[in-house]
Amino acid sequence: MIDKISNWIKGKLNRHNEKANPSDLRLITALHEAAHVVCAYLSKFHYLIGNVCLTSDLTGETFVTLSKSKLIVEGKAEMPGIENDCDVAIDAAIIFYAGFEAEKVYSHKSGISPDKSHSMNDYNYVDQLIVD
Repeated sequence: MIDKISNWIKGKLNRHNEKANPSDLRLITALHEAAHVVCAYLSKFHYLIGNVCLTSDLTGETFVTLSKSKLIVEGKAEMPGIENDCDVAIDAAIIFYAGFEAEKVYSHKSGISPDKSHSMNDYNYVDQLIVD
């Protein structure tokens, strides 16, 4: 009985260290971009422009910009440098971080390890927001 339990635990631990297969990668990329879309739609200051682009199994792009109407509703005048406003930058950071958060949720439910390397461009954008 102890051997059965031990083997079951080893199997569970090994499953959590598995890499995503190609079909998972396509789904993870789509979920990543979808999270950006949902957060941009629900954001206080941003909206989507253009189409979401899934360029390969591992990369995609969601194009987001500031929304004049949302800025007005939130009492933020559209002016040069508004993207450096703390509230606006936080709003953008949430949109950027949402992609990897969606990957983490999927990976956790699928028993695979999330790979942050596919989201480094999002993290780099947030780093630049902080610098600015």
